[in-house]
Amino acid sequence: MKFYSKAEKSSLAFYLNECGFESKLDMPFNCMFKYYKNALKKADATIAEQIREIAEYCIIDALSCQQLMIKRNVINEYREVASIAFISLSDAHYFAIGMKVSNLLSVYVFSPIKGLENRRPVTGLDFASLYPSLSMTYNLSPDKIILSRKHAESLRDSGKTFYKINFKFNGNNVLAWSIKYNNIPEEKGLYANVLEYLYRCKGCAQRDCKGYFADRS
Repeated sequence: MKFYSKAEKSSLAFYLNECGFESKLDMPFNCMFKYYKNALKKADATIAEQIREIAEYCIIDALSCQQLMIKRNVINEYREVASIAFISLSDAHYFAIGMKVSNLLSVYVFSPIKGLENRRPVTGLDFASLYPSLSMTYNLSPDKIILSRKHAESLRDSGKTFYKINFKFNGNNVLAWSIKYNNIPEEKGLYANVLEYLYRCKGCAQRDCKGYFADRS
């Protein structure tokens, strides 16, 4: 987005149009939250279709970011990658391709291009799994997000622990807290539960496919 520093900084659709890609899906937040509230109350074919629409929206958003990265040939700053991946800046430069970390959030490592990066691996962000990984790790779910400082302090006094969320939006500071679930199932949000279930389903599907193709070879 630094290529268009004076443009609509919050509009992904704008950057997609500038680079000749199709526009992303449009789903207002109030619509997404409405679908989410409906899903908490009941489960039927209509609700399932609404949740599918939310998943499609998030997937297309993630893939759109990945398209922009490839189109502009942007390589992420090592310090940003190291911060998200919970590894040191030195390790991100020298050992990322062969090191084992306990919590690697959506960072992929690919082999250096000969003549461009001969000594170090190149690291970047995998947008296709970045959103789900962050949601699961930080328990980002509407039912576990606290927007009131007073409410957060009250819950902290009762023994809850939080991740602090602080960012700027439209020039204003936005402050919120997400509840750490600390391996307590009741503290895990809906989004984290659903994403972990889908992750397990993906693993089962991959194993089945691997076995299927192994039998045919």
